[in-house]
Amino acid sequence: MKIKAVGLSEKGNFRKENQDYLNYYKNTDGSFLAIICDGMGGHKCGEIASRLAVNTFVDLFKKSNFKQKESKEIFSWLENSISYIISVMKKYVESFIEAKDMGTTLSAILIANNNAHIINIGDSRIYHLKDQHFNQVTIDQNLMNSNYDMQKIKKQAQKYYGTKFNEKYLLKMFN
Repeated sequence: MKIKAVGLSEKGNFRKENQDYLNYYKNTDGSFLAIICDGMGGHKCGEIASRLAVNTFVDLFKKSNFKQKESKEIFSWLENSISYIISVMKKYVESFIEAKDMGTTLSAILIANNNAHIINIGDSRIYHLKDQHFNQVTIDQNLMNSNYDMQKIKKQAQKYYGTKFNEKYLLKMFN
C-alpha cells in the first residue's frame, strides 16, 4: 500500500504559541502511524504534554508488529497505548508539579493490514483527502457534540427498552 503523509500545524491568529506536535512513522512490518496532539490552551505545559504524548506513542509503535493482527487486537493495542501515555504523563507531573494541569488532545491513525484504525481524544481532527476533496473523519469531543450524541443514544435506547430506560445508567456506560 502506498501512503503519502503531510503534516502542517499553525498557531493561528489568537494564540501566543503553538502547542501542537505531530509525527508519522512507517514501521518495518509495513504498518503506518500518523499522530497529532494539541496541548490544551490556557493550561501550563501544553506543549510538553503534546510532545510527550506523540513521542511516547511513536516509541510504542516502533516496538510493535501488526502483521497478521486482527482489528480487535489493534484497537486493544491503541487503548493500552493511551493508558500507558496517561501513566507517563502522570509520572512527569509527579516530578514537575508546575505541570499538574497539563493536557493534550490526541488524534492518530494506524494503518495496518490494509485497514485504518483511528483514535480521537479531544478536538484535533483527522481528514481523508480523496479526489481533491477533504472529508472530516473524526468528530470533535466537546460538550456540544457530547450532548448531541447522548440525545441520539438516549432516543435509540428508549426505542429498544421503552419508557423504563434508565438514563443515568447509560451515562455511566459512556463516560
